[in-house]
Formats: sequence, structure tokens, C-alpha cells
Amino acid sequence: MQATALLVIDVQRSFEHMPFWSDSGLEVYQARQNALIAHARSQSWPVIFIYHQSRGAFSLESGLVEPMVWIDRQPSDPVFYKRVHNALSESRLNPCLQSKGISRLVVSGIRTEQCCETTTRFASDSGYEVEYVLDATHTFAMQLPNGDEASVQTIKDHTAMVLNGRFATVWNTIDFISCSPVVSINSRCPRSGKAVASESLTSYRGVTVGFCNTGCRDSFAADPQACAMDRIYFDRLIARQCVAQAYR
Repeated sequence: MQATALLVIDVQRSFEHMPFWSDSGLEVYQARQNALIAHARSQSWPVIFIYHQSRGAFSLESGLVEPMVWIDRQPSDPVFYKRVHNALSESRLNPCLQSKGISRLVVSGIRTEQCCETTTRFASDSGYEVEYVLDATHTFAMQLPNGDEASVQTIKDHTAMVLNGRFATVWNTIDFISCSPVVSINSRCPRSGKAVASESLTSYRGVTVGFCNTGCRDSFAADPQACAMDRIYFDRLIARQCVAQAYR
């Protein structure tokens, strides 16, 4: 099974002092976010907190670059700071994950379409498998260029549409927590981006790999050499697993 980490992005007091701050939907988000954190702890996954630093309420001098009071952050949880939208490229988080052999990231936090989505895209392009837990993210209504308002639901629907099957598997918290784990090196099918199905596993280079359906599995198992893109995908994950074992 892949080494997994939960990222909790920008759940910081800074947002509570921004003019667009709203409590709408906050109670549901809080429950989902803490449930996801509890699940990660039950799986012994690292729960990693990332905070944004810039100006005003996001400056260290403001005293607001601190966790919101309701969030379940423990003293032992790793903390990283960033100045760009993605949580990986300049926060020193990426080399830390690589040193621990982490190859699968679960993304949550604030804001849905901004730092959470940008982190997901960057992580996917960097070779991580990404699980995006939509209702464990939070955002705010925005104004469209024509002056109309894009609701929170519209923003979340758009994020789910552009990420799912391309950069991540998009979940809700209940389904993610209740989903039976699949014992394969990958959690997403290399062809469709859909979740791996428990009946669609096969062996490759001595490890278990998976697909979203038996047809994909059977075509790969029949002739892996003819499935170059699948092999590249699995070879990358196997290399990450070797790194993880080297650091144990």
C-alpha cells in the first residue's frame, strides 16, 4: 500500500479577518475536515499543516498565521509555510515527502479553487497520486467578470469537474473514509483516473497494481510491454516505493 499523507492547507485565522469571510457552510466544513483528520490519524498517516504567508492578515506580524481554534492540530503535526498558491514547490514540503517515500496525497483545506486546487494540480504533475476531498475544503462566493456572483456550490462543482480523473480522484468525506482500501501500489487507474477496483488487480514487477475495470487489467496483464504508458506510470510509483524502503 502506498505511503499517504493528509495535507490541511491554509486553515488559518487570517481568513477570518478578510472582507470576503463568511460563516456560510462553515459548520459542515469543520465537521468534515476534523473527521478527515481523525481518519488520517487512525490510518497512521502524517497530518501536515501548511500556512500561507504574505501581507496584511497573512503576515507573520499580524499574529493570524495560526490554526483556526476548532481545527484538530496536534503539537507533533508537521507545519510548513508557503508564499505561493501550491503547498509543495517552495515550502520545503516536497523534499520532505520524498524523503519519507510519500507517493499519495489527500488534499483538504481553504480555499477550494485556489490553494487546494493549485496544490492538487502541482502534486499530480509532480508524480503524486492525489485524493481531493471536496467537502473537506472551504471557499467563498466570488464575483464573475460580468458582475454576476459565482456561488460556493458553483465553484466547488467546477473544481470537481476539472480535477476528477485528470489531476485527482474527487471524493466526499464519508465515501472516502468508508471506501475499502485496495491493496495495490496505485489508487487510481493509469488509463481513466478512476479509483482502482478491488476485482481489477494484477501483478507487475513483483508488486500489485490495479485498474478501474477488468478489461483494462486483462489487456495489461496479457502484454505489459505493449502498454507503454501504463508501464511508465507503474514504474514511477515503484521507484518511489524503493526510495521509501531505502529510508526505513
